[in-house]
Amino acid sequence: MAAKGFDISRKTEVYAKMVNNSVLAKEVHFSETALSKAPDAKLETRSLIIHTKATAHIEALAPYGVTASDLTALKSAIDLFHLAIPTTRNGKSETKQVTDQLKGLFKSNDAILKKIDLLVELVRLSLPVFYKGYHNNRKVINTAAGTLAMIAIAIDAESGEGIKGVKFTLIRQGAGSDEKPIVKITAKTGKLNIKTMADSAYSVIVAKTGYKKQEFTINKAAGDQVKLVVKLEKI
Repeated sequence: MAAKGFDISRKTEVYAKMVNNSVLAKEVHFSETALSKAPDAKLETRSLIIHTKATAHIEALAPYGVTASDLTALKSAIDLFHLAIPTTRNGKSETKQVTDQLKGLFKSNDAILKKIDLLVELVRLSLPVFYKGYHNNRKVINTAAGTLAMIAIAIDAESGEGIKGVKFTLIRQGAGSDEKPIVKITAKTGKLNIKTMADSAYSVIVAKTGYKKQEFTINKAAGDQVKLVVKLEKI
């Protein structure tokens, strides 16, 4: 995410300086170290700022090598990073000011992305490759309470990238012999969703060839949405 953010930040700053927009240039100016070495909360906030500012100038940035697909990929990386940050560490590092800023940025981003979705429809027939690539990267997870029973992400422990094809097997504790386990496979981004689950404790087995298998227990309480991040180590 830091690498994607820095690349877009650098290109947006060049555009801003070329058109004498000193305000924009200052807003998106982040050194590579300021992103790669930043604490989790600051990295997320700075990445969102870069995404928001670049999205607002998406048409003008095309000659500078910033595309809608680039911004979609950055937003997906931000969403994945947001879910991967442990809640306890996040709570200690974020102040109320940062939290309020994040809420505003997410709301602003969502509104802008909806407009980009409409613009992309205009090139559905004339640019089919771009259109398909955009929608392959445009993955939105609705995390509203009650919508999904569980959201899980499998990431590489070393690189932090999502892992495709990871098998999650959930066995409800106390289930009868005729009750089938829940089996799900992660998508390209390393994510998977489970719409419905009985309120119970579950034994979870996470496995993929080339990685160490993990087994642990989770509890699904009434009205709760389980958010699970699993870091897999290569064998």
